[in-house]
Amino acid sequence: MAIRRELGDELMRAFAEEDTQLAFAMLFEVITERAAEKAVATMKLIDLAKSTPSRLVPVPEAAGRLGRSVNAVYKMIERGQLAVVRRPGGHRVQVESSEIDRYIARNRTGASRQRGVI
Repeated sequence: MAIRRELGDELMRAFAEEDTQLAFAMLFEVITERAAEKAVATMKLIDLAKSTPSRLVPVPEAAGRLGRSVNAVYKMIERGQLAVVRRPGGHRVQVESSEIDRYIARNRTGASRQRGVI
């Protein structure tokens, strides 16, 4: 049924008339077109993944962006001041870049808020 929808009556007629050479040529054309479409889509996804910076950063990098020590960041995580994503297995944690930015924005004070300085 799916073949009939995809290739139409022409292919089904070729099989019915036992014109196997024509039928297989038509099938080959459809298969190669689909494979090419999937390859292009996969390449686009790979390019997007390479060009998009990772949203998750390891704790040491988060510490550097926050100007804190790694231990201080782990304490912030324990106190619930900084949300994290646990990696499979639950031992390693990473911090979303947007969470770091929100933390910085929440903790700006006085004149630094007005000038946009952290």
